[in-house]
Amino acid sequence: AGLHTAESLGLLLALHEDAALRERLWRRWVHPLLEEPRHDLVETLRAWQQHHGRTDEVARQLGVHTNTVRNRLGRVDTLLGPGWRDPQGQAEVWAALRIRPGDSMEAVVAGHT
Repeated sequence: AGLHTAESLGLLLALHEDAALRERLWRRWVHPLLEEPRHDLVETLRAWQQHHGRTDEVARQLGVHTNTVRNRLGRVDTLLGPGWRDPQGQAEVWAALRIRPGDSMEAVVAGHT
């Protein structure tokens, strides 16, 4: 991972310093996805963000059909509501996918890509 500065960590530093914020983001955006027993919606959403919403690339990374990705994203819509697709929702989802409430700074940095 190398040496990180406050500037390179950006929002992740604030997340590390604010346990209540980490908890709130995790509960709002990630915890509901864990209630889905059939699919790894967290990994699907993480890949969706990584590939800027390009479902064909998400499908390739996950080894599934593009329709499967679309179906999973529909389930994400149901669980999280449409707000996750808005710019503010996307920022919060991005942050929430990189942390867990009890994470150390090392774990936060390790999730920083």
